[in-house]
Amino acid sequence: MELARIGVNRYFKKSSFGDNISILLGRHQSQGGSETHTVVVVELEPEQSIDPHFHKEREESFYFLEGNGIAIIDEFEISIGAENLIFVRRFERHQIKNSGAIPLKFLVITAPQWVHEDSFY
Repeated sequence: MELARIGVNRYFKKSSFGDNISILLGRHQSQGGSETHTVVVVELEPEQSIDPHFHKEREESFYFLEGNGIAIIDEFEISIGAENLIFVRRFERHQIKNSGAIPLKFLVITAPQWVHEDSFY
């Protein structure tokens, strides 16, 4: 059994999309070797957003830790903040925007495991 604590031995890296991401649990052995899902922490700076996209094979849950923002799922716009949870089904186009003055931090849980090839922009 392995224990992952947010803030302990964690580092953020800049993804190719410009957001800061830290993989807590992933498919590679160096990331825990999960066979069923991925867990990451994402940090968006003020006014930063994740581009709208959808997944054909994956569902995602977003649990917000700090900050305020807007989630857009298909045509619905939802205000989000700490302790809010959003669930996104396959084929639902979604986008997260930081509308606050501080970084927006959130967990993303993806099942099955996240792979870039299943993100359609």
